[in-house]
Amino acid sequence: MTTRTFASSNDRNLAAPTVVDFTVIKRALAVLWTALLLLLSAAPHARASDAGAPALTLAIDLARLRTQSNLDALSTRLKAAQKSDPAKFSADDFDLAAALKRTSSGADPEAERVLQETLAALASLAALGTPEAVLEMAKVSNDHGGILRVEVARRLKAMGDHATAGLLLAQREPSVRHFASSTLEAMGKRVAGDAVQTKDDVVLVDVLTAFGTLRDPNALGVVLSFLSADRDTVRTAARAAAVAYGKDAAPRLRDIYTNLKGRPPPVEWDVTRLSTELFAALDADRLAELYALVDEGLKEQRDGKLDLAAASFDKALARQPNLARRREMVPAYVALAKSLEDTERDKAVATYRRAQSLDPGGVHDAQIQGALAYLEGEELRTKGIVDREPFERALAVDPANEKARAALESMDGDRHSREERSQHWLWAGLAGAGVLVLLILFVGRGRRKATA
Repeated sequence: MTTRTFASSNDRNLAAPTVVDFTVIKRALAVLWTALLLLLSAAPHARASDAGAPALTLAIDLARLRTQSNLDALSTRLKAAQKSDPAKFSADDFDLAAALKRTSSGADPEAERVLQETLAALASLAALGTPEAVLEMAKVSNDHGGILRVEVARRLKAMGDHATAGLLLAQREPSVRHFASSTLEAMGKRVAGDAVQTKDDVVLVDVLTAFGTLRDPNALGVVLSFLSADRDTVRTAARAAAVAYGKDAAPRLRDIYTNLKGRPPPVEWDVTRLSTELFAALDADRLAELYALVDEGLKEQRDGKLDLAAASFDKALARQPNLARRREMVPAYVALAKSLEDTERDKAVATYRRAQSLDPGGVHDAQIQGALAYLEGEELRTKGIVDREPFERALAVDPANEKARAALESMDGDRHSREERSQHWLWAGLAGAGVLVLLILFVGRGRRKATA
């Protein structure tokens, strides 16, 4: 430990010397400097999103832990945990935190604390799953002489596709570039095409955004392949990434425009104008296919082929759920649902709800709500439950719902019939009782005469 003693010339014999531990000061300065760098690096993105805030907090914690304890003590603790189960130490399901607890007897408490807090921070970062969190995890691979490299790689592999974007970003960090590349390779993400092999749109958006940040020329082709993606978030991310490539993407964008329009774009167009015109042309081309499906469905509706019309609309909506012309599909879905009310009640309900989702509060909304209430009441009747409320609700929102009116009239008729039958049996009972009374009186009178 490096120390230095200070005392004024006048007070040397009056006060105890002040001892300053420069090692502690250096560690504190290192933490503050790292935190400052992290805050500065996050500042440009702070207004755009607060998603990186939790990762930044954990990064500051890790920066503090990097300066604590000594390497020998940490290595000793890690070796003890490794010896507790050497066969599984490199396995994907090895629990290092549990192994440290099992071997904590007599261990250096400071080393134990640093390791456990570091592992807890790694777990929290993995739970966040954002690219920023993954990047901070990758940085831990170099902490304390790299003794946690295996553990970091294990946790990143366990994250699967969610670790891809962060590891791509980590490749631009000289200190962890090799670690990030080797981890990606171990995960089967060797080239840009591998990185986009995922069923999770959130992951895909993060990967495309990472490609735009890195401007990797080997990934440009992959980015451009998503310019006309059906999913809005993916398409938007791909286009933003393509624009981020700037002039490097211009030749490829010009080629796509030329193939699409049959003529090259004007030479005076810069990348911004070129990308704007290209994206508009791609949208028109993409929507032309979808609108052809819509037109086909409308024709099938006019021909009375409601099943085929719904099938055409389903295809268009599967590719573009928020299609601008989706409201034109509602009448066909409503007509199909109405035709199914008496034969396939569940399918009718699903079809009505499909129509309602396409135009909430639209011109057919009252009809749909009334039909759903009617079908609810019919479902109760099939279970032996007679309830007027669903049918009354159906007529309240849609007075033109004749089936709900007929159901109420039927229920009223049934009640009237029950009342008539009740009265009939009441009068029959009274008549029977009267006959019985007369019979009793007659018999009694006859006995009295016989006695006399």
